Amino acid sequence: MNLLLFDPGEWENPLPLSDPRSLHIINILKTSPGERLAAGVVGGLKGTILLQGKDQNGLKFADPCFTEVPPPPLKLTFLIGTPRPPTAQRLLRDLTTLGAQRLVFTATRLGEKSYLTSKLWHEDWKKALLEGAMQAKATYLPQIERYMSLKQALENLGAESGLKFAFDGSGSSPLATYPDQPTFLALGPERGWTDQERQLFLDSGWQILTMGNRVLRTETACTAAAIGILTRQGLW
Repeated sequence: MNLLLFDPGEWENPLPLSDPRSLHIINILKTSPGERLAAGVVGGLKGTILLQGKDQNGLKFADPCFTEVPPPPLKLTFLIGTPRPPTAQRLLRDLTTLGAQRLVFTATRLGEKSYLTSKLWHEDWKKALLEGAMQAKATYLPQIERYMSLKQALENLGAESGLKFAFDGSGSSPLATYPDQPTFLALGPERGWTDQERQLFLDSGWQILTMGNRVLRTETACTAAAIGILTRQGLW
């Protein structure tokens, strides 16, 4: 946790001792009352805040000085064939750290549709986003969307302009350079896209690219795809 991140107004009340942020401050940072912590507000500014003390209700804070503008998110949207909940939780965290602007999760023909309605999406998804943002010293949390079919997801994204790439072992190699503009990256489940899904991408104006013939973990594939394209855009 490189940045203590609060929802607007949250710092005004004690932070429960069971909260992961409190546990990190107490057990890892070992911050003493009277010391200042790097902190910020979700979607807002960042700076420092004073750890005032601790009682049975939690950690108490005072004197926020939030004056710094955090790094903006990248113009980057991921469309992801929903993986198992533990993998999805890591993706929420790591792609927030990377700077993604939006994360779109969709059911796929070869994936398990129940993953989209797991406990993660009712309780833990925002915790993962907060963890990712605090790691990056950022305050922006990506927009999260879920769709029960790839067709529905593509229709929703259809009106938005930008570079749109779906990654698949049968695709073509990326070009040497790409312009700096909004970018959409689609990565399927580890079992891949079906022929019908590949055709849906093509019919929706997406290009199909390859990252080689190795089967990567979803989180590895997302990071590799992002770095590959961002580098070609001169943004990495």
